[in-house]
Amino acid sequence: GSVGEIAVRPRLPHVMTSGYFNKPQETLDAIRNLWFHTGDLGRFDAEGFLNFEGRSKELIRRGGEMISPVEIELAALKHPNIADCAAVGISDPILEEEIKLVVVARGNRDPQEIASFLRRALPRNKVPRYIEFADVIPKTPTQKIQRFRLTKLSPQSIDLKPAAKSSD
Repeated sequence: GSVGEIAVRPRLPHVMTSGYFNKPQETLDAIRNLWFHTGDLGRFDAEGFLNFEGRSKELIRRGGEMISPVEIELAALKHPNIADCAAVGISDPILEEEIKLVVVARGNRDPQEIASFLRRALPRNKVPRYIEFADVIPKTPTQKIQRFRLTKLSPQSIDLKPAAKSSD
């Protein structure tokens, strides 16, 4: 049930990989004790099925906790007005990273309503601080999210943090 790195080992050598092309150090880093460390995170459920939880390099480090963007995305995609989305870490001087959710909306684009939905669906530490609407989520030809294109705040980013109350 706990999340860990997915590591695999074939029964015969060179069946899976003979290493990264022209990258001997990356090959040494990935293949340890005859196991190929994929960089993917997963967990086994009660029935023995392996569930993909995201990439270790894509984890968001918020306040010392490692948060999988996949968990946030799966929760957000349950919202009827979200057609697609991507969660990314945004540099933050206090928490190290804050969470930004980039949303491709269908219909209503109400950031506060989406934030309210996510507060009910996710633990408090995983609720995005920022939301940004986009026409499309940038992806590779194999449909992997190009998160590096989304990791900056823009004028379109909406800060969902509640404003501090005045003591007047």
